[in-house]
Amino acid sequence: MGWQPKVTSKLPGVPEASGGLAALSDCRRGSLAFREGRWLGWQGPALEATFDLGAMTSLSKVVLCALQSQSIWIFLPSSVEVWLSDDGHAWRTVGTLAPDASARQSEPARSELLVSCPDERARYVRVRAEGFGELPDWHAGAGSTAWLFVDEIVVESAGDPRTGSLHRSTRYIRGCSAPSLPCTVTSDIS
Repeated sequence: MGWQPKVTSKLPGVPEASGGLAALSDCRRGSLAFREGRWLGWQGPALEATFDLGAMTSLSKVVLCALQSQSIWIFLPSSVEVWLSDDGHAWRTVGTLAPDASARQSEPARSELLVSCPDERARYVRVRAEGFGELPDWHAGAGSTAWLFVDEIVVESAGDPRTGSLHRSTRYIRGCSAPSLPCTVTSDIS
C-alpha cells in the first residue's frame, strides 16, 4: 500500500471497528452506505487530526472526504481548516474552507473538500473540521446535533515525499491513489 503517515487526534471515541484513526489515511474510500465500516462519524465535536509525514515535504493540497446524507442527520462540516508545521509546535494556517453545508440536499452525496497549499513545505499537517452543529429549522430533527462523517484525509505532495523535490505531476504522499467515486468537489481555489 505504500508509506503511511502517523495520525493522531485529540478527539475521544474514535470507532475502532472502522479502523480507528488509521482509516483516515488507509486509501479506502467509503460509499454512500455509511454503515459499511469505512466512515468515521462524530456527533458534536470537531474532528482534529494531525499527520506526521516523517520529513519536510513539499505540498500541493489537502482533501477531506466527507459524507452528506441529511435525512439521517449527516451534514458536511461547517468549516475545514488546514495548518502546517515544521516542528509540530509552531503552526501556521494555510487555508480555510466553508462549504455550503446548510443547503437542502435530498440524496446522499460524497464531497471532497479541498484546501490548496502550493509552495508550502512542512513535516506536520493538522486538519480541523467543525461539525455542522444544530440541525436547521427545515430539518425533521431540527434542534438536534448533526453528525460529521469522514472516510479519508488526503495530503497530496508536490514532489517526492521523502525528499520534497518537485516533479511535474503531483502524487499522493501515501503512494496510493484511492478509487474514483462520484462526489462533489468544493475548493478554496477561486
